[in-house]
Amino acid sequence: MATNPNYIFHSKTEDNFYNFVQYENFFSPPECKEIIEMGLKSEIENGTVTIDKNVNEDIRKSRVSWIECLYENDWLWHKLSKLAEMANNSHYHFDLLGFKECAQFTIYDNTGSHYDWHMDYGTGRMSIRKLSMVVQLTPPNEYEGGNLQLFYASKPSVAGRGLGTAIVFPSYTMHQVTPVISGTRYSLVVWISGHNSYR
Repeated sequence: MATNPNYIFHSKTEDNFYNFVQYENFFSPPECKEIIEMGLKSEIENGTVTIDKNVNEDIRKSRVSWIECLYENDWLWHKLSKLAEMANNSHYHFDLLGFKECAQFTIYDNTGSHYDWHMDYGTGRMSIRKLSMVVQLTPPNEYEGGNLQLFYASKPSVAGRGLGTAIVFPSYTMHQVTPVISGTRYSLVVWISGHNSYR
């Protein structure tokens, strides 16, 4: 996906680093519903675990589709860009370039659906990921399990499950989605790219 010049970020320097930050009700219930509709009408495939698109359900059992930056969903990318810029300017101060990848719509809809511990940062196109964002699209009472956990200290932190909550964290952060016990969890995952070195 080509970089859209409307979504270039300008960072300022402050000393206020957070391991992760979350914004409750950042997306409204109607906006969450619209994102789900976008994701479900796109081609759905099994989630993969490497840049070579390998499927390994021991590590990851989920389904995904991809949401491009198009005229009809410009509102979504505009809102995501504001979220990224707000979190980065307040807490991370990375030298960001913008969106280099489509947004990933993720479906955890089978008992045992999960994604084991991993980082979003890696080789190839993943080497320029600096910030990751997860948007919770399902009311928390509609599924059991499926917690987003982020690891920083002696035990994982559990991210908020509220509908429309947006969680932002550095892409080198270890995180997982615990197995779903019942129900369906939808989420949107977005990566913001920057120069290859962290500053």
